[in-house]
Order: sequence, then structure tokens, then C-alpha cells
Amino acid sequence: MIYINSKFNMSLRARRGEATEGKMPEEVPSPFGRGQSRRLRLLAMTLVVFFIYQCVSALAVESIPTSAKLSSGELTTKSWIAHGKKDIEATFKYTQECIDLYKDEAENEQKALTALPKNKKEIEMVQVLNDVATCYFIQAESYMRQEKLDEAKKIFKLIMDKYSYGQAWDPRGWFWSINLAAQQSIKKIETGTIEVEQKKQVSQLATRLVLGDPGTENFVDYEKYGEFKNVGTKDYQYVVTDQQGLMQAVGEGIYPNGSVRKDPVFKEVIKDKRLEGPLWDFLYSPDQQAAFFKWATSSEPQGVKLFCTAIILEKAGLINQAIKCYYAILVHFPGSYGWTYWHTPWYVGQAAIAKINFLLMRNPQLGYKLEGAEINIINGFDNNISNDIAIASPGKFVKVDLALEGKKIKPTADSSNIKKKVGKGKVRLVQYENDDWQLLVEDKPYIIKGITYAPTKVGQSPDEGTLGNWMEEDFNKNSKIDGPYDAFVDKNRNNLQDANEPAVGDFKLMQDMGVNTIRLYHHPLKINKNLMRDLYKTYGIRVIVGDFLGKYAIGSGAAWNPGTDYSNEEHKKNMIASVTKMVNEFKDEPYLLFWLLGNENVYGYACNANEQPEAYFKFANEVAKIIKSIDPDHPVAICSGDILFLDKFSKNAPDIDIFGTNAYRGEYGFGAFWRQVKEEVNKPAFITEFGCPAYAESKSLDESEELQAQYHLGSWEDIQGNMAFAGNQGNALGGVVFEWMDEWWKAYEPAIHDSKGLWTGPFPDGYMHEEWLGIASQGNGKLSPFLRQLRKVYYMYQKKWQ
Repeated sequence: MIYINSKFNMSLRARRGEATEGKMPEEVPSPFGRGQSRRLRLLAMTLVVFFIYQCVSALAVESIPTSAKLSSGELTTKSWIAHGKKDIEATFKYTQECIDLYKDEAENEQKALTALPKNKKEIEMVQVLNDVATCYFIQAESYMRQEKLDEAKKIFKLIMDKYSYGQAWDPRGWFWSINLAAQQSIKKIETGTIEVEQKKQVSQLATRLVLGDPGTENFVDYEKYGEFKNVGTKDYQYVVTDQQGLMQAVGEGIYPNGSVRKDPVFKEVIKDKRLEGPLWDFLYSPDQQAAFFKWATSSEPQGVKLFCTAIILEKAGLINQAIKCYYAILVHFPGSYGWTYWHTPWYVGQAAIAKINFLLMRNPQLGYKLEGAEINIINGFDNNISNDIAIASPGKFVKVDLALEGKKIKPTADSSNIKKKVGKGKVRLVQYENDDWQLLVEDKPYIIKGITYAPTKVGQSPDEGTLGNWMEEDFNKNSKIDGPYDAFVDKNRNNLQDANEPAVGDFKLMQDMGVNTIRLYHHPLKINKNLMRDLYKTYGIRVIVGDFLGKYAIGSGAAWNPGTDYSNEEHKKNMIASVTKMVNEFKDEPYLLFWLLGNENVYGYACNANEQPEAYFKFANEVAKIIKSIDPDHPVAICSGDILFLDKFSKNAPDIDIFGTNAYRGEYGFGAFWRQVKEEVNKPAFITEFGCPAYAESKSLDESEELQAQYHLGSWEDIQGNMAFAGNQGNALGGVVFEWMDEWWKAYEPAIHDSKGLWTGPFPDGYMHEEWLGIASQGNGKLSPFLRQLRKVYYMYQKKWQ
């Protein structure tokens, strides 16, 4: 079970300039998000304390050295820890000390601001303001615990009045607005709900986009209007020789056409003041006209500008125009880049290729395919864009005869064509002469149709130390474990168990869906072996068993802050002991599929893999060798974070058999991921975690469910299209959906199904709604942990996986 999910996402903080220039340009806002995550009410360090006491038992208040004057950050950390321990006296001692010492400086920092800081650098420049506001917030939270609600409201209002720009860091990986959290807390005190109504800042008028100048060509022949030079090199460029002709061909909104301002509808939109408001909010506005004109006339870097304009054209159903817009990026700005929410580079050209391929696959009636398009970023697997070199080949659109394509015979697996075997047991990997990979179980191809299973009861939360072990819970006391055996489907969604809705259990429901694999970690919760044996014997579902390898400080014996150090011999010794124990305990279990190391450790958070990736991967490789010395019969995989430091994994982890990663890239799948892994690592790969919320602002629940299902469909089709003998990269082994059921604790109010967006990303409304990721809902929560409302995505997978 994964407690923290600091997911990779493709929201951007775009930078001006090309990646090949080696400069550090000015930072501009994020096109896939609206600045800061909203409506957050966090007990962030309570989470830390839960892990400390439940998982590693390694941190105490005294771990921070005493000095004559502690920094505001040190006092804030002490305050959180005391609050987590419910030590009221210590909580007020440390919070008040911070307030008394630093409130004047905090107020000066507040006065110097005119808006909420938008990025980590800006936020950390006013750290004293953040810490003082946080300490006030902790005091108010403590008063709430003591049911001193008037005192709590007084402090919450003080935060809103004097420290409105303060923000706090959640160890899960994001900053949150203390002012907004204070508003929520007051709302909860007064009404019992935490939803704070936020006025939309951009036009919400529903309009349909019709282009005044759609261009003269659906698939532009760029060779008529210019010359491609140095294709496939770092010196690639497209030189326009007939600008007027190219402008007429592409149409409005697409570089270099500037006719958008002449569109009569543009003038109407200006007159109606429908272009007012933050640029990024327009990506999700129902006003298609305003969204298009806002983006097409924006001053953003051209690559990002074109990508977001294309998204709007795509949403408007103007698929040809969207494809032209995406392709213009490849032709003119192939080295464009931005930054993810987690401050990892995002390469616009690579995403544009994936988008084009996705749209052509979904719209075969267009009769084209893109051939030869490829953008490689040398040195592009780290966070340093200054050393990037873009190697660009924009490719060409080629007409496709659908009848002939359908008649093509694809190669199939043939044991005589195997050139490499990995493993000696019943679970093995094979690579064929065409370089494709397959996972074999008992000599039969095995596609990982996986899901993360964690049926958390509504009201439970790791933040509050109340999370139970689902593998042992029996709330109805019938001697059967609740979720696996007693869950029922609420077919009519009336939040009751009607006579025709018998208990069937999640294991049966997952079997019927086509699931053949779940992903579990052997710590901190104990795995129920008998339960897993029945999962396999009765339902045919196998288990990927993992060790966090020091992520969240689990297994290393380290304190949360500074966390696991992969150069620390004591930490390494503890982690090796943890892994060795796991292997010895589970290696002979019939349900074991293979071993998994880590959980996106490269992003950091209570470990330093983000700072020392080479040390991390070298250690992971050492662990893999130890595993194989004990158990040569099961492969070893890693769970990384997208492709961050993929090159360092390739160089330092030759004994890890499978590259796995958590990736949330959008409804079009995983883009260049499969090719990059094949070229850089030459190993099989699978997606250890992917998913989409079934909630989107301004959409009905039915519409949101459909958007979730479409996102999953695009993701799975991309995985499927890159499996062995499918005609693409041939290295995909499958994937693990996140997750089976909504968990209500993710947004910190475990008794409320919270719709707040926790971070910006490529999701239907631009936000990750962590509490809505389930393939199944828990309804109104009153019959948790038994009730299941199966969403549309369940039936999509049932068709795909059966």
C-alpha cells in the first residue's frame, strides 16, 4: 500500500528560449495549472509523525540541536512534531517562540508581496512569513482538537488578515495556502463542510469555436514553403521561403499565421470582455472562443503557446487544426521545454509527437500517419536544462491505406527466435531477435493487468494514525476480511445494500474485470500470506511484492528529515536487512510475480535519491544482486519516477531486470517513454502507477466518469501498442492502474469525499483530485468499507482485459 503519492505530472512552468541555447531564461506561469494547489487543509507534519512512529520510530523533538536562537524553520518543525504527538504544552511553547521571535519580519515580508508566490523559489524567499503563518495555524488546529472553537476561529481570522500570502510545505510534495486552509477550517467549524466557494476568474459562457481562417491545407506540405536543414542533428532548422503561402496553408492560431486578430469573432470577444482573467484558467473554460483567442494571442514561448492552443482546438473537435498546431512545434520549435509541477523538465516537442500519433490513431478516417518524427534531448534525463542538446527530425505525414494496413500480418512469439533469457524459474523474461520483450509465467506470455488495491475505510487516515490493515479488518465480525470478501456492488447507486445486491467481494470483482496482478509492499503493514494465497488460488491474481528502499525513510532507520542517505552505511545496512527479510519470507509463495524496489525515490521526500541518483541506483543494483543470490527464480524491477535520471539508472543498475515507473502524462498515453527506455536501457518496462480522477470541476459526475474512462483507455492502448509484436517499441510488459477504490483521506479530511485539487496536472480539469482515483467509488461513505459503485472505467477494462 502506498501512503504518499508524489506523482509526476506534466503541468508546466514554461521558460523562454530553446533548450539548446544553454541559458536559464525567465520563468513564466504554468499552462496545465492555475498556480498554487487550492483549498488545502493539511496536517502535514502529523503525516510525518505517523510514519515516524508507525514505520521507522526514529525521530524525536530532541533531534534538532538546541541553540540560543533557533531558526523559524527549526521551531516550526518542532511545533509540528509536538502537535503530532498531541503534546499541547510543547506545541504552544514552540509555536509561540517562533511567533514572538519572527512575527515582525513575517509581517514585513507579507507587506512586500502583492500576490501569492507561484513557484518554489518565490515561496522560499518569504520563508519566515511561511513559518510564522504555519505556527499560528498549528495553534488554531490545537485549539480545534481541544474543542476551543472560538479561540481557533480567532487565530484563523488573524492568519487571513495578516498573513494571507503564507504557504506551507507538505512532505507529500507540494505547497499549500495557509490562508485558504484557515478559511476552510472556519467553514468546517461553522457548517461542518470544508468546501470554500471560489469565484471563476475567466469566462464560463459555453461557446463553440468556428475558425474564420482554417487554412488551405489539412496536412501542410512544408517543403512547398521552405527548406528543412540538418534534419536529425543538433543544427536542425526549418527556413521559410514563402511565408505568405505557409500562413495561408496553416490557418489562424498556428505559427506563423497572425490573422487571428482579424477574425470578427475575436472583436466580439474583446468587446464582451471575455478575455479577462488568468491565461492558464482558459485551458479549462467552456468558452472555446475566448480560450482560443486568449492563447493564440498570448505572449508565451511559441512551443508552449502552440501546444496549449492545440489542446483547445482538440477540445473544440477541430482535430485537423489541432494536428497542424502540434506539428508546427516539431517544424519550428522542436527544442521547446517547460517545467513540471515537481520542477523536472518537460519537452514540448516530444509531447506533441505523442499527441499527433494519438489523434491519428483515434481518427483513422483522416487516412494519415506520421513517419520519421523523433526528438531526442541529449542530457535530458536530469533537472539541468543548461546542458541540453535537441536532436530533431520533424518527420512527414504519409497517406495510409486502411484496407492494406488491416491486412498486414504481424509477427508472433516464436521460441526459436529468442535471443536472450533472464531468470531460471517459472517467471522469466525473454527478448526476441527483433528486440521485443515478454514476461513469461510458466512459459506463457504474461501481460501485467495490474491494480493498486487499498480498500481504506472512510474515516481512517495515516495523518491521524488511524489507518488500519485492510488485510486483517473484519468490521462486521463475520470472520471474513471485509474488502476482499464482503464488498457488494451498489447497482442502482442508492447507497444502500438492496436484496439483489449480495456480497461478492473485491477479489471477485477484480477477477471479473480482468485484473491478474496487484502491487503490495511488505512494510509498514504486514502482508497476510493466507489472504494472498487465496487471492491467487481462487481468483488467479498474482502479487508484485515491493520494498520502499528507504523512500519516506521506511526501512532505513533514518529520521524523516533529512531522510534516507544512500551513502550512509548504517542506512544501507538497515535497508539490506529489510529486503533480505522480505525475500526470505515471500520467495516461495505461489502468488509472487516478481520483486519491486522503491517508489519514485528519484523525486526525493525523506530520501536523497534526487540529490544522489548515482548512489541510489548503485545501491539498488547491489540490493538486486542480493535478491538474486537468495532467489534466482523471480525478476527484480525498480519503481522510478517517470524518466528522471534514466541515464544514471542505465549506467548503474545492470542487475535490475525491469524498468518500472509511475507516470501521469495525460489521456494520450506515455509518449516517448517506451522508445527512450529501449534506446537508453534496452530492458523491458511497465508502468507501475497511472490513473485519472473521476472528478472534474464544472462537469457532472457522469461526464467526469467518462473522461476518466477515456484517459485510462488512451493509457492502456499506448501500453498495448508497445507490447511485443505490436509494431512499435515492443518493450511494454503491462501496467498497474492506480487505484481500485477511492480513498477519502488523501485531502486530509478522512470523513469527507473532498473534491479539492491537490496539484496541477494533465487531467480533465487540470487538477489531480486524489480522492477520486478509484475504479470504484464508495458512494456516500456510510456503508464503507463494503459498498462499491463501479465506474465506467471498470467496464472499459473488462472489455480490454478479458
